[in-house]
Amino acid sequence: MTQVHPISFIQSEKELGLPITEEQITEMKENVTNIDWDVAASEERARRHDVMAHVHTFGAVAPTAAPIIHLGATSCYVGTDAVSVVERERKRGEGREKEGENSLQKME
Repeated sequence: MTQVHPISFIQSEKELGLPITEEQITEMKENVTNIDWDVAASEERARRHDVMAHVHTFGAVAPTAAPIIHLGATSCYVGTDAVSVVERERKRGEGREKEGENSLQKME
């Protein structure tokens, strides 16, 4: 699976001609790690939809970008992307474990 960062996805949509401004992209970049987990949890309880809860949570800190955060992306796309990130991190962890084993073998 290929992981595509949501901002890269939005930039690609802009290149394809969708009405997305640089201001919206900049606002997303500036707030991509500005996640209020309490708000996200509250949104998820209210919406009963994990992806839309995070879309609205992100939109609250990036209001100019809010209309385009989920533009052209289905919830399935977002969920599949999340699975690919988890899988990539798992594989990285296995790689570090193997490197550690090789280092120990070299020391023996």
